[in-house]
This record gives sequence, C-alpha cells and structure tokens, in this order.
Amino acid sequence: MRFAIMRRGFEPTWIAVLLFFSALVASLFFQGANGEMLVAAEILLLVCAVWVVWQCYDNGFDIPRTGLTFAVTLYWTWLAISITWSRVPYVSFYVFWWMGTLPLTFWICTLARGQERVWRYIQGPVLLLGFALALTGIYQLLVLGQVPQAMFLNINSYASLLNLITIPAAACFLLFNARQDRLTIPLGMVLFVLVYAIGITQGRGALLTFILGAGLLISVAIKHVPKRAVQTLLVLILSALILANITSQGGMLDRFRTLVDPASAGFTRFLIWQGSWEMLKEFPWWGIGLGNYSLAWPPYWNPEDASAGFFVHNDYLQIWIEAGLPGLLLLVSIVATALWMFVRLLNQARGYGDSKVQMAGLLGGFFAIATHSLVDFNFYVVPILALSGAILARVQTLAAAFESVQSWRIQPRKWLGLAAYRTIILLLFMFPLTYLSTLSLSARETSKGVELAEQGLLEEAEESFIRAARLNPRADNILMTQADLYRHAIMVLPASFDGKKQELFDLARELLTKAEQLNPLRVQTFLVRARLYQQNPELLGGDQEVQIANAFEHAIRLNPRSFGARLAYAKYLLSRGRTKQAKEVLEVGLRYAHTEHISFVPYYALTAKLRSDAGEPDRALELKLKIQQLLETAGANTASNTVNANERK
Repeated sequence: MRFAIMRRGFEPTWIAVLLFFSALVASLFFQGANGEMLVAAEILLLVCAVWVVWQCYDNGFDIPRTGLTFAVTLYWTWLAISITWSRVPYVSFYVFWWMGTLPLTFWICTLARGQERVWRYIQGPVLLLGFALALTGIYQLLVLGQVPQAMFLNINSYASLLNLITIPAAACFLLFNARQDRLTIPLGMVLFVLVYAIGITQGRGALLTFILGAGLLISVAIKHVPKRAVQTLLVLILSALILANITSQGGMLDRFRTLVDPASAGFTRFLIWQGSWEMLKEFPWWGIGLGNYSLAWPPYWNPEDASAGFFVHNDYLQIWIEAGLPGLLLLVSIVATALWMFVRLLNQARGYGDSKVQMAGLLGGFFAIATHSLVDFNFYVVPILALSGAILARVQTLAAAFESVQSWRIQPRKWLGLAAYRTIILLLFMFPLTYLSTLSLSARETSKGVELAEQGLLEEAEESFIRAARLNPRADNILMTQADLYRHAIMVLPASFDGKKQELFDLARELLTKAEQLNPLRVQTFLVRARLYQQNPELLGGDQEVQIANAFEHAIRLNPRSFGARLAYAKYLLSRGRTKQAKEVLEVGLRYAHTEHISFVPYYALTAKLRSDAGEPDRALELKLKIQQLLETAGANTASNTVNANERK
C-alpha cells in the first residue's frame, strides 16, 4: 500500500492523524515517574477522540458488531469498574487512563471517518518514527558505547515496540515487492535497519517473538505473493540479524544459548512469579486494583530477587492480580478474538491476497507483543498500547471487508441539533480533560514545592504543596511530602518557638494520618512519621519509644527492602543503647538482593562498624571492600578517608 501524500486543501482526517501521532511521540517519553508526559499523551488522544466524534454528526457512527468490539469495550469497562474496590483508588484511576490507551485508540480508529485514509496516512509517520528510534539505538551502541534502548528505561520495551512496527512494515515490503513498486528499495533499507536494531538489543524474548511474528507473516505470504518477494525478505532479515550478531561479537547467539537452561535464564522471573502467585492466592477473583501491584508487592518479595518490583514480567498474571479474573479473561479474549478473525479470513475468503498479507503482518506484530507479554510487561507500555489499539481497529476493518459484519448505526442529526450535539460532546470529554489537566498541574506544583524546600524556602514550598493538594486532593504523596516539610521546619525553629513547633507537629501528624488513609501501602509515609516522632519525642506525649519503634517497624514490614528505613531505625536504636537489635535490623536487610550503588555506603559503613564492635573483623572487612569498590566506581579519590569518617559516625 502506497503511503499517502497530503492533498491540497483542508483534510479533516489529517487533524486526527496529527493528534494521534503527537500522542504517540509524547508517550515515548513517559517512563513511569514523569506523569506529565502520560497526561500530555492522554490529553492529545482525548482531543483526537473529540475531533473524530465531532465530525460524525452528519454521517453518524457505524459501530461494528464484532467479538473484537465487545471484547475491547468490556475490557475497558471492567478496568473502570475495578476501581471501586481498589486498595488505593486514586492510583487505580490514574492507571485506568494509562491502561485504557489501547481501548481508546481502538475506538478512535474505529469511529474515524474514512478509515482507509486514516490508516494510509498513519502508517508512514509511524514507520519513520520506528526508523528514528532504531537509528537512536544504533547510535547509542556504536558511537556512545551505551545500551541501545533509545529513550526507554527498559531495553525489552524498546525492542518490543520495534517488533510492533517492523513486522507490519515487512508485510508492506512484500506487497510493494510483488508489485515492483518504486518504494520497495527504500522500504527494504528501513526494514533492514529496524531488524538490525532489534538484533543488537540481544533481547531473547523480543528476538524469539520477532521470529514467531515474522514466521506467521511469511507462512501466509508465501501463498499470495511471488516467491522472490518472500526470499528477498528472508535474506534481508537474516543478513540484518547476522550483522547484529557480528556487531555484538556473538553476543546475540550467546544469549540464545542461555535458553538451554531455562531455570537459570529465567531465574529472576521465576522468583517474581512465585511471590506474585502467593499474592494472587489472597486476591484471586476481583483483584487488588490497577496500579496497586508494586505497592502491595514488597512483603512477597523473595530475598534473592534483585528486580525493581514494579512489574510481574507477565502481563496476564499482573492483570489477574490487579483487575481480577474477569480482567484476565477479557484481555485474553481480545487476543483470541483478533486471531480468530484472522483464521476466518484465511479459511473462508477466496482471494483477498493483499488483505491476508497485510492482516498477517499486523497480527504478526501484535502476536509478538502478546506472546512476549508472557515474560515482560508490554501491555503496560503506553506507546505499545497506542499502536496496538490502532492495529486491532485495522484488523477489524480488514476482516469486515470479506464477510458481512453488521453494525449499529447511530445518526445524531436525527435526535439532536448540531449545537446540542457538540455541547454534549464537550461536556462528556470535559471531565477527563479537566482531571488530566489538574493532575499535571498538581505534579508541577509538587515538584516546585520540593525544589523550594531544597533551597530552604519553606513558606513558599508550603504554598506550592497546598496548591498541589487542592488540585489533586486524593494524592497521598503530596500530603506526605508536606508533612515532611513541616518536620524539617520544626528542626530549624529556635527552642523558644515551642508553641509553633507543637502546631507544626500536629499539622504534620494530621497530614500523615490522611495520607495513610488514602494509601496504607506507601512506606515513605511511615518513615516520615518515624522520623517526625524520633526528632520530637517531647511533643509525642506518653509511650514515646513505643510509638517511634512502631512507626519504624511498620515501615519495614511494608517493605523489608527499605534500606533507608532500616538505617534510620538502626541509628535510633543505637541512640537508645540497643546495639544488638540495631545490628540485627541492618543484617536482615543485607539478606535481600539489591543493586550495588554509592547510596549504600552509609548502610555498609554502619554495619561494618557494628560487626567490628561485635568481634567479627572478617565480616566487617567484607563490607569495607564493597565500600571501597563503590567509591572507586563513583570516581572517589579519597575512599579510605570516607570509610573512616563513616565508621567514626
């Protein structure tokens, strides 16, 4: 299919395509913590949806009565319903928009006028975007000597997105080659770069699922395009992968050899799955709420698991944990229904060779993502969700071309005037647009408050936190951060300001109580409370030591890997003369696998000192050597002096 060139004059379809593509680009920069980019992407998609629906007044809506339409819509609906029993509802509501990207883009592409034009216009820019991402990864590896992952934090997500773009592009290449189209050579060059970029990531899951998806495409295409086209594609793919293996000095094939021992190759994932299964057994039917997995996960964390703890690395298991069994079944039904449409096209339709090849490419890409999601978290990556929704809508359009698909036809002009129709549209979309906008403004005010606090401008920081809380009153992290600000303010106030100290202490305590009610799973809330109590025992009243210890211990129970909480608690215990208990708190923390980092130096230093004092010089030396290595890695030139200083503390 030839990539479209914009016609002269006003073309409404281009507005929708531009908004969708802008949302896709914005979503690439969302890395979990920077919520402003997610908000930007979702707002652009919502504006795109408004634009599409805005254009449907005269011609109306055609809603296909297919299993895929039902599956996607029910999945989206269930995600919304599951918020009602979430353990942390505001987190689930936020993640609902994140996970709802797939259904939203599916409906945008389904309702858009001129679906053929939409797809023609969109595939060229998406391919160029994939090409740019591939070149970025190649530059990172060959020039900068870095991990090839573009702007992604996870290299597997980068490779998966390339899979989703590359396999449909391979279908276009086959069709162009069959017609001897003049775009065949440039598309082949782009395709070579994309496959090479996938290869140099050395991702076992991404490469295996690429082979599966490409194999699905080739098995269908060989019946509908000339053999020379298929042979050319195979040569192109193999040469790109061979070059990638040469570039990695055999690393790509070495990674595949590790699959001979699956227990070793997937050791970390097996540990995650084991703990996640234990969590699932406590909430098997309705789930704990979207986005709540990472909050509820720490108590189930295996000490040998050094992963970040944000994802299960199996989307189906994570959806089951978060959205319950219905959420899992509905997600699986989306994948199964799309594949069933494809099987029906292959078995029942005569002709339609181009459609079959194109559909094989689209589903080959989606199938690669769905399969890879058994060992990764592709269905939690926003750009992958956005493209998957568009691909599923296109699959449905292709399937409808060969069999009589009935539709519900809704014609607004029969029921409403144009002004009333557009007013209703704006009102319907005003709520999510307002929510997302205030979310972004709240995050900005919170960041501003943190920066002001770091500069010592406590009053200005307080004003920022108050504004942030007004914009997003359900966010416990804002309340917790504001309480921590008051804790710092109490520390810098002179002793003569006892009344003001008590006022700030009470405010901080009240904010922490509210934060705990909103989110009982955030460890930082209890750590701030413990530090507040520890620094101001005279303001606590009775049972001071019990209250301080309870706050520290609760934080550690919530997350046994909270090394900051363990270090702070150990220092408190030492101040009370409880050396043996302080050492035990630190030693237990070291049983948990973790990524070595310069921030662990104070933890190691204090533990080494306590080991020395306890008559364990060999074990103390072990930690001192670790400290030395960390400081050398960080470029410290006075490592031994720092170690001695930390020991004296």
